[in-house]
Amino acid sequence: MSKDKKFKLENFWVESFELAQTDEPTKTGQQFFMNATSNVYYNDKNKRDFKLSLSIELHKDKKFIFKACQVAIVNFEDDMSLEEANETISEVGSAKLLYPYLRAFTIATLKLAGHDKINIPVLMFD
Repeated sequence: MSKDKKFKLENFWVESFELAQTDEPTKTGQQFFMNATSNVYYNDKNKRDFKLSLSIELHKDKKFIFKACQVAIVNFEDDMSLEEANETISEVGSAKLLYPYLRAFTIATLKLAGHDKINIPVLMFD
């Protein structure tokens, strides 16, 4: 990554979450199903700050569906276009930046809700 593309995470927070009981099986028929998606949001008035989000959905077969979205403000040293920001963040990986925090939040929240033996895998990113 070149020097003109340095950035830091200014703030991050869990924007939303929900936990619901379900009688539905997972899409895969496995005990657990997890899906994660990420997005980068661009503000053309401030070309240094971008909003980055990571959302997960965790479904335990016939038990619960947990959804959460974590958001971060990414601050670049220099002005960036949306394409440049996407490229730079893609090189690092939004999941690498936010997943450890969202994973910890998810495990803690599920434990508080009485789901003590839930563990989400630690993911290693290149």
